[in-house]
Amino acid sequence: MFKWDQVRLLYLANLLSSVYFYATLLDLVKTKWLYSILAVVVLVGLTYVISLGLRPHPISKIDLSRFESAEIAGNAIRQSLMPEITENRVVLIGFDDRNPFELAMVKTLLTSLKDSPSEYPDLLIDAPLNKATWEGLGFRLSQFSLNKEFDRLSEGLKKAQDLRRRIAILVPPEQASHYLEHSVAKKFAQKEVLSLNLLLTHFPRSREEERDIQFPCDVAEHDQDGHGALGCLITQKARSLYRKTIPPGTLGFLDQIGETDFVFGLHQ
Repeated sequence: MFKWDQVRLLYLANLLSSVYFYATLLDLVKTKWLYSILAVVVLVGLTYVISLGLRPHPISKIDLSRFESAEIAGNAIRQSLMPEITENRVVLIGFDDRNPFELAMVKTLLTSLKDSPSEYPDLLIDAPLNKATWEGLGFRLSQFSLNKEFDRLSEGLKKAQDLRRRIAILVPPEQASHYLEHSVAKKFAQKEVLSLNLLLTHFPRSREEERDIQFPCDVAEHDQDGHGALGCLITQKARSLYRKTIPPGTLGFLDQIGETDFVFGLHQ
């Protein structure tokens, strides 16, 4: 499913060839110091390959595009993710419901699935979000406190999956990706609750805007919230688009960043 870095795989192949060469040389020379040097070279090389070389790369599902309306963007997400939506009985959507564009996108996505085999009739809403905005749309609504009721919720979702029920869960953005260290998406995976995770978040269009995004590219001791990995992924994607010319307006892209993880980058 993912693209692999061919350059680093080639590095691994060259490394193994070098190991074979030096092993042959060792068989002839048989000196202790050369064994030590070889051990260090192999250890450093393998560490590099494992830590940097064999990582999955994001897959573009929707290239950077200009969207005339939130409804168009929501329908584009539905069309791009229909195979994954059909396959997954639980979908976790993280977004800011105070942002009218994001709210309209998610409403379009979920209501467009109504009366179809891919419909999510049950809608669970985390306490920070506004339940009232979803009333009157034909969903069976429930609101919960994610922090207080996670264990009960995860057990209920397991039973619902066994009964083949389809459930959508709406949460704040910081809960909707495996890349976020303390997220419910990551906790679901640990509890073996299978979910499709869709995160809506803003991305920068210049270096100056990078400091203002929700998930900054913080690393090591600066990443106190555990958001740095996702922030760096979004920043890296954004930088690859800085020179791309596109008419001004509401811009967005959709990337697959994990087996069941997707991020929709939005710039308004």
